Amino acid sequence: DWGVWWAWCTDPARHADGRPRTALPVTAPVLLEFLRAHSPPIVAAKDGTLSCDRRARGEHIRAACTVARYLSSLRTLHRHAGYPDDPTRHGDVEALRRVVMRGRRDPAPRRALTLREVRTILRRKWQGLWDVRDRAVVAVAYCAMARRSELVALTVGDVTWHADGAASVRIRRTKTDESGRGRVGYL
Repeated sequence: DWGVWWAWCTDPARHADGRPRTALPVTAPVLLEFLRAHSPPIVAAKDGTLSCDRRARGEHIRAACTVARYLSSLRTLHRHAGYPDDPTRHGDVEALRRVVMRGRRDPAPRRALTLREVRTILRRKWQGLWDVRDRAVVAVAYCAMARRSELVALTVGDVTWHADGAASVRIRRTKTDESGRGRVGYL
């Protein structure tokens, strides 16, 4: 991220006035220019709401998560260089960040694994403990219909073994469970 920032700041061809920018300290006006250079053009809706043109394409346009990462990296680099202020928290930078992120942060939903794919994964030859763990995660995710966030929150104590050899897993909190009651997934 520093390399992207440095290259953008020091290359006069990347700026309308043909003059390079100072990379450190990071300043709000230069940061605003950098965000605009790496985001789709901003458009106004009929109601006046600003957002990025999601249809815009170009080699300079970066994904919303990449732009957010740039801001985080520049905040950290600026601080480690000994500068006390945080230009990423400037009001204009925050406002532009919100516009740049609006409607672009939602990741595309991923296709669920099919039973055939799960069986293929589970039949593969074990290469070691990592493979055993990976297969267990795939099997639990598929059987319990668990999301990633639910899987990483599981502990050994959440698994209950039954007399017939089956098991169930207590998923304490789910994304769609507003009451926080959780649910049980059968394995």
